[in-house]
Amino acid sequence: MAGRFKASKYRHMRGKVLKKDMWFVDFSPSTTSDGQTIDASTEWLAVAWSSGNCGDIGIVPIDQVGKCGKLPAVVHGHGQQICDVQFSPHDPNLLASSADHSDAKVWRVPAGFSSSDASSLQPAQVLSHGGRRVDRLRWHPNAANVVATGGVDKIVKLWDVESGVAKLSLEQGGAVDGLTFSHDGTLLASATREDNAVSVWDPRASKAIGSVQAHDAKSKTQRVTFCGNLPLMVSSGFNKYRDREWAVWDPRKLDKALKRSVHDAGTTVMNPLYDVDTNVLFMSAKGDSNIRFFEISEAKHLESLNSISAPEGLRSFCLLPKLACDVMATEVDRAFGVGMNSVIPISFQVPRSSKACFGDVADLFPNTAAEKAALSAAEWFSGSDAQVDLVSVDPDQRGDGPLTVSCSNPNAPRGTTGATLGFSAAASSRTAAPAAAAASTSSAASSSSTGQKLTGGGWQAMAPKEEEKEEEVYVARKVKVVRSSNYRHIHGKPYMQAKTFQNLQPDCFSRETNPVAVSERYLATPWKGPGGRFAVVPLSKPGRHPDDPLLFECGSNIIDLQFDPFHPDRLATAGEDGHIKVWKITDDQCLRKKGRSDTNFTEPAVDLSGHLTKVNLIKYHPTVEGLLFSASGDGTMRLWDSINGKELLCMEGLIEDMVQDVSWGPDGSLIAVSTKDKKLKIIDPRKQKVIQEGIAHPNSAKSTRIVWMRNNNLILTCGFGRSSAREMSLFNPNDLSAPIGSAEQGASNSIMNPFYDPETGVAFLAGKGDGNVMFYEITEEAPYFHFLNAYRTSEPQFGIAAFSKRVVDVKKVEIFRMLKLTQDSAIPIRFLVPRTRPEFFQDDVYSPTQSDTPTCTATEWMNGASALPKLVSMRPPGMPLLSEAPVIERKAKYTFKPHIAPKEEQTTPDSVMSAHYDKMMSFKETNDAPVDQGTMANDGDEDGWGVDDEEWSD
Repeated sequence: MAGRFKASKYRHMRGKVLKKDMWFVDFSPSTTSDGQTIDASTEWLAVAWSSGNCGDIGIVPIDQVGKCGKLPAVVHGHGQQICDVQFSPHDPNLLASSADHSDAKVWRVPAGFSSSDASSLQPAQVLSHGGRRVDRLRWHPNAANVVATGGVDKIVKLWDVESGVAKLSLEQGGAVDGLTFSHDGTLLASATREDNAVSVWDPRASKAIGSVQAHDAKSKTQRVTFCGNLPLMVSSGFNKYRDREWAVWDPRKLDKALKRSVHDAGTTVMNPLYDVDTNVLFMSAKGDSNIRFFEISEAKHLESLNSISAPEGLRSFCLLPKLACDVMATEVDRAFGVGMNSVIPISFQVPRSSKACFGDVADLFPNTAAEKAALSAAEWFSGSDAQVDLVSVDPDQRGDGPLTVSCSNPNAPRGTTGATLGFSAAASSRTAAPAAAAASTSSAASSSSTGQKLTGGGWQAMAPKEEEKEEEVYVARKVKVVRSSNYRHIHGKPYMQAKTFQNLQPDCFSRETNPVAVSERYLATPWKGPGGRFAVVPLSKPGRHPDDPLLFECGSNIIDLQFDPFHPDRLATAGEDGHIKVWKITDDQCLRKKGRSDTNFTEPAVDLSGHLTKVNLIKYHPTVEGLLFSASGDGTMRLWDSINGKELLCMEGLIEDMVQDVSWGPDGSLIAVSTKDKKLKIIDPRKQKVIQEGIAHPNSAKSTRIVWMRNNNLILTCGFGRSSAREMSLFNPNDLSAPIGSAEQGASNSIMNPFYDPETGVAFLAGKGDGNVMFYEITEEAPYFHFLNAYRTSEPQFGIAAFSKRVVDVKKVEIFRMLKLTQDSAIPIRFLVPRTRPEFFQDDVYSPTQSDTPTCTATEWMNGASALPKLVSMRPPGMPLLSEAPVIERKAKYTFKPHIAPKEEQTTPDSVMSAHYDKMMSFKETNDAPVDQGTMANDGDEDGWGVDDEEWSD
C-alpha cells in the first residue's frame, strides 16, 4: 500500500490484451446473465455456456488456448441459465455454480477431464435454496468446504458442502445481489436490492454489525467487496440520477461513505474484483469494453491507476489466481474477459528494466495465499478462526505448486491435480510442499501493513510477533539472486564489415535444412538459379565478391550440404535426384569472377547413389573418417563410406515417417532421429534395431531439431508447443517416454536450430528468419535450462553454421564462433567471455576439445569399433595458465580519513538575522530596568539607538 507521501510501486501498472493466439476462441459463452459467469483456478477455466440446453458450463484446461478443435467439456449442470460460477480457493478442481432456479451445485472436475467425460459428470453436492433463484455464491477464504449463497428469497445461507447442510441462515431486507467474505473470514457483507442496503454481518452470531443505504437508486443491482486486511469496503451501484457510482466505506462506521465517485450513465452495475496482495481493485460491467483499476489505501481510499480497453464488449470477467501469473514478466494480475465468441486474456504488468531473476521483481509480489485451507468447515462453524498459509510466488521456491501460465505463451504442462474423491481441507496435493515451505511466511507476514486484525466485532490493534518478523527477514535472505557460472556474461560480437563476405546470392528460401556450411577453411552455400548450383568461399578472402562467379553444379536442387569434419576441403551435397555428391575443393575453384572460357564445375570426387527419391539430410560421423549418414523420402536410412565411394548398409522398416533431424551419440555407436510423426528414436545402425522410442513436442506438426550432448549424455530437442510456441526439451536416452525438463522460447514460426558446445555446456539457439541468437547453459539438475544472454540484431538470418572449436581465439577469450547467412552476405560472429586478465590462458573456461584426428575408419567402425573423440588442449604454446598466475594486490584508488572535521557553516541571510536576534536578546536580558526613551542618548550612546557602531551599514 502506498503511504501518504510514498509513491506506489504499482503506479505505472498497465493493462495489455494478449495476442490472439493466446485467446480461448470458438467459444459459445452465455450472454444473458448479469452475474459472474466466468472463473479461473490454477487448473481450469469455467464459463457459462450457450447451447441448446440452458444452464450449461464449459470447462477447459487453463493452458488450452487457441481454437477449439472439438467442443470443450460442456457440463449440463442446471435446467436454467447460470447466474454465478466460482472455483474454491483451496482446491482448483472444485467448482460451485448457481442458476435461475432453487439449487446451487458443487462439481468435482476430475483429472484429464474432457468432452467425452462431460455427460457422465455428476454434481458432488446439491445445495437446495427452497425453490427460488440463487443469484450469488462465494467460498470462504480460509475454511474448507464452506460456501455462502443468496438470492431472491432474501436469505443468505452458509453451507457445509461436505454434508450438504445449511448451517446458518441470515435474513436480508431484499434480494441478494452481492456477497463477500472478509479477508480473515469472520465477517460477511451483503448487498440487497429492494432496500438498497449494504450490510456487514457476524454470521456465526447471526447478527448484523452495521447496515447502510449505500446508493440512492431504488431497486437497482448493487455489488460489494471487502478490501483485504484494510479496514475498508467498496460498493458499486447507481445514484438517484441512475448514474453508475462506487463508494468506499469503513465497515466499523457505515453512517457515511469515506469517498464516492460517479462513473457514467451506464445501465449495468460495475463488478468489483479485489487483489488482496497488491491492494488493487478492478472494475468493469457487462457490455463495457474497459476495465478500470484502482489502488486502495487508508490514506487516499481509492486512487485511479489506469484503464485498459478490450477489443470488444465484455459480458463478464474474472482474475487468474496469483500462483498462476507470470511473475517473471512482472505480471501482477491477469483478467479473463468473456467476449462474443471468445475469452480474452488481459495481462496487468508493471514495467521493470531488469527482470533476469525473481530478486529484481520481488518487491511487486508479496507472499500469497496457498491452495490449502487453514481449518475445516466444522472448526469454523464451531467458532475457530485461522488464516491460510502464505507461499512465495518465486518460481524457484514453488516446489510442486501450481505451474505458471506464461503471459507470452501459456503452454506449460499442468501439474498433477488434487484429490478426486470426497472433500478435504487440504484438497490439492500439489500445495503440500508450498504450504510447508510457507511455515515461516504465514499469516503474520501477510499483505497487511496496517497493524490491525479483522474480527467479528470490528478491527482491533494487533501487535506483530517478533519471531514472525525474524522469519520474514530470514526468508528474504534466502532468495538466490544470481546463479554462479563462468559463462554468465557471454556476449556476441560480429566481425567488422571489412571481414565479412558481401555480395552473395544464397538460395535460402525453399528448404527447412540449413543453407550454409562452414569448415576451418571454407564456407559453402547454395546459389540462386537453376541446376543445383552452390558457391564455395575461402575464409581467408572476405570482402565483396563478383556478380558472376565461378560455381559448382550438382544437376538438381540442393537439399542439404555438410563439410567433412576431418577433411576441411571435402564437401558433401544432397540433391533432389537422390544422389549424394562429395566434392574435393581447391582454392582455384573457389568463388571468383568467371572468365570467358570458364565453366562451372560439374564433376564431383565421389557420387553416391542408391536412394530412390530426394535425400532429406546428411550428417557426417563425429569420430569416424568419411562415414556419412543419409535419410531419404523413400523411407530408408543409409550409411556411406564417402572416401571410397561405397554404401555400407541400408536401414529399412525402422521409421514410419520422414526423418527431420539426426544426431550421433557421444561415442558414435548410436544415432537419435526425429521424424515427422513426432517420434524420437534411438537406433543402433549396425544392429539395425530401435533401442528407445518416445514422443517429442506432440502439440505441433512442425519440425523437431535434436542434438545429442556429449558431455552429459542427454538429448536436447527443439520444436513447438501449442499455439506456435517454440519449445525445447531435455530427454534421457535411457528413457524417452517423457522429457525430464522443458522450457518455452516464445511464439514464432521459425524452427530453432540448436548448436551445442560440449566443453562449456552452452547451447546456442538460432531460428531461420530471426535476428537473434539465444544462449542457454544446460545442466543435469532442475531447472536444466539457464538463460545466459542473447545476441540481438534487426537483420534476419537465413542460416547459421558453427565453426570448429579449434578456430576460436583463446587470447580474446572466445568460446564459440558462428557464421550468420543473410540475404546477401555472410557474417562471422564470435562469442566472448569478458575477463580482466586475457593474457593468461583461461583454464577454467577452456576444456580439451575434439581434435582433427579420427578414431577409426568406416570399415573398422562397421566391424564394431567405437570410441569417444580424441581430445586436444586449446592452450597455445607458451601461454601461462590463469590458475598459476600471480595474485594481483589491489590498492585503493582513494584514501579516506576515518574522521573528517565538519565544514564551517555557510553564512546565509537567515544565519545573520539569527545571530543579530540572539545578540539583541542578550542585551535585553542584561538591561532589565526600564529605560527612559528620552534619556537613551545620555547613557553613553551618542546616537541614542542602543546599537554598536560596527553594526551600522554604510
